[in-house]
Amino acid sequence: MKMKIVSNVVAVLTTPTGEKETFTGANIVTTAGDEYYAQMAAGETPATDFTLGGIRLGTNFISADKDDTDVDNEHSNGRLAVDATYPKADDDDSDNQYPGANTITWRFSYGYAVGNIAGIEECAIVDTIAAPTVALCHAKFAIQFTKSASSTMKIFVNHKFVGG
Repeated sequence: MKMKIVSNVVAVLTTPTGEKETFTGANIVTTAGDEYYAQMAAGETPATDFTLGGIRLGTNFISADKDDTDVDNEHSNGRLAVDATYPKADDDDSDNQYPGANTITWRFSYGYAVGNIAGIEECAIVDTIAAPTVALCHAKFAIQFTKSASSTMKIFVNHKFVGG
């Protein structure tokens, strides 16, 4: 039996008045990400524990490939650890547009002081947010967007497992 991982990413900006703006995109699970999920499925301790790393945001996306280790053009104000209780299956956060029982969701929540970047275009989940050596995945948002100090943001990285 073959297994395929269908991937997407969602960024949700929320203003102080509660208005929400959503930005979606696609992500590629890297070779290191494939190995991580295979080891987790087998009940093994993964060679790389991405839950100890985090996400990095970038601008000026170039490309995403199976051997990526980071975003193409990282902005240091976009570094953030994964939210407590994540990753998890069947995400119950109503801001996530793509939850499911066969979907692993990683969530990253940016407060007002963090992630304030103009032209956000990409993100990657990496083994360490300071100096990554491998990435779980690398994503490109469909359009560039800006997060300012007057809004908060959640990023959901979803990996749906489907047989084939």
